[in-house]
Amino acid sequence: MRSKTANTVLCTEVLEHVGDPDRLLREIRRVMMDSGTLILSAPFFEPLHEEPYDFTRFTAYGLRTFVERAGFRVLRVSARGGWWSVVLCSLVGQALYDAVAPRRGVRRRTSAIVVVLPMITGLQLLALLLDRLLPVGRVVIGHLVVAEPDQGADRGARLPNADWRAPNG
Repeated sequence: MRSKTANTVLCTEVLEHVGDPDRLLREIRRVMMDSGTLILSAPFFEPLHEEPYDFTRFTAYGLRTFVERAGFRVLRVSARGGWWSVVLCSLVGQALYDAVAPRRGVRRRTSAIVVVLPMITGLQLLALLLDRLLPVGRVVIGHLVVAEPDQGADRGARLPNADWRAPNG
């Protein structure tokens, strides 16, 4: 992709799957127009997923550091989901889903999935309500970052190899 051609970059729940987040963010900065916007989300407290390509979790401070180091000015960092979302959605919801979700070589009954998915939706709605009514501290599912290119930042040298993905292992 040519430099400075993207007005907005949306990167949701991808960063934890990248072997070199700094490199990916520098590449996003390279292709982004100076007037562009980065919208990025990443999990903090989530079960492993997309294994074996689930490499890391990010605190709000870590995300801010990675994004600023890549040449962006952070406009906002927001928490997504609180303690109730973590417990009811990430842990209980994932356990319910895992109990009926198809796995490689294992066929699950459609009727079980039809029963469990509405239960998970109900847990998500309950968690949203409880997170607002009974907020609990610093436990969150993840974070959302909105940033723009920092015109005064050193954008760094161009990378000779644009392959930022993790090596096959």
